[in-house]
Amino acid sequence: MLDLIIPSVMTIMTAATPLIFAATGELVCEKSGVLNLGVEGMMVVGAIAAFAIGMPTFRLRGHYFVLASIFIAESAYIIVSNWEALGAGIGLEYPIRKSESFSQALWVAQFHESKLPYYYAILALFLASLFVSWRIQ
Repeated sequence: MLDLIIPSVMTIMTAATPLIFAATGELVCEKSGVLNLGVEGMMVVGAIAAFAIGMPTFRLRGHYFVLASIFIAESAYIIVSNWEALGAGIGLEYPIRKSESFSQALWVAQFHESKLPYYYAILALFLASLFVSWRIQ
């Protein structure tokens, strides 16, 4: 029975990962007030680009693969950093709204009065990781 369940779960996780990433990006866009209806199209364009880049580069071995990977990454960086529609060298602005209450600020994790809540959040994560590692041992 486990011989059927485990491969099925692995296949579902592999197929769901891009959809989870796309849905997370869409949630961030909607939270900022922008309705993005082109998520599926972006996924298709990304898949086509990955196929077009992957076919010639995955045949390379050793240091040639590394050189091709660096070339593709640097080319993408230069294109994106100089493209005006993507913000060119200055980037795009993310709309930040001032929270009316502490609970709303806690929900969106934007504290404008001081940086102290961020430090407490990092301290809490650090203590939680210490506790988990202590419990594992």
